[in-house]
Parts: sequence; structure tokens; C-alpha cells
Amino acid sequence: MIKRILLILLTVGICVLCGMMYWNSHLYYRANKLNDINKKIEIYNKANRIYPYNNLNYYELGRVYQNMGIDNLFDKDKSSAFFHKSLQNFDRSIKINPFLYFSHFHKAQALMYLRYMNLSLEIDPFEEFEKAAQLAAYDSGIFYQVGKLLLSRWPELSKE
Repeated sequence: MIKRILLILLTVGICVLCGMMYWNSHLYYRANKLNDINKKIEIYNKANRIYPYNNLNYYELGRVYQNMGIDNLFDKDKSSAFFHKSLQNFDRSIKINPFLYFSHFHKAQALMYLRYMNLSLEIDPFEEFEKAAQLAAYDSGIFYQVGKLLLSRWPELSKE
């Protein structure tokens, strides 16, 4: 009798988890189709409350905040706040799946914007670019972008 109850509870738990994962994915794809930034942020946050282990939601939310930071470059305080929010979301995406090269790449880009704004950084953006290049096994676009950035630092680079 106890085994049957445990089996039923396990089955219900798995069904609930599958439902949460499905709804999270549904909200992710729904948000990707939207053009309204505020609605997009609202849907991504809702999806993250339902199932907080989908790294793509955090990645996309980081991209939204990064684009908002780029759009508001004329206002240093507002722009830096958006870039910091994007970094938080990229960090969360990387924490869930550390092998997403595009999360590392866009995190490095946000760090570069903060660096250009003369804000102090705890992380060197070039380390994140190198991680992205090491993880991008087949994406030549990432290699090209990282190569351009590293070559722009040619005088600063060591022999290694």
C-alpha cells in the first residue's frame, strides 16, 4: 500500500515538473515573438518564477537589458543599471549551464560597455571572450569577433 502511494506521488511530482518545464518553454517562445520590451521582460520574469532552471530565459533577459543599456548610452546612470542587470542575468544563465558560449560572449560585451563608461569592473571582459572562444567549437562568427577584439589589444598581449 505504501509503495503504491509513493509511486503515485512520484508520478504526480514528475507530471507537475513536466508541466512547469512546458509552461516555461511556452512563455520563452511567446516572449521571443514580442516587440514590446516591457512585456518581454514581464513574460521572461514570469517564466523564471514558474521554472527557474531554464538558462535561455536568463540569457534572453540579459540580452534585453543589454540592448536597453545600449539604447540609453547617453544617460550613464540608467545605462550602467541596465548593463548590471544584464550581467546578473548572464551570470545566472552561466551558473545554470556554464558551457553556453553565447552567454559568455554577451556577458563580455556588456562588460566592455561598462569598461568604456569608465566603471570599475571585477571581471576582465577579455577573460569572458576567451571562454566564449574556447567553448564555441563550431561558431566561426564568435572566433572572428573574439579575434578582432584580441588583435585590438596586440600591444598589451603577452607572448602566451
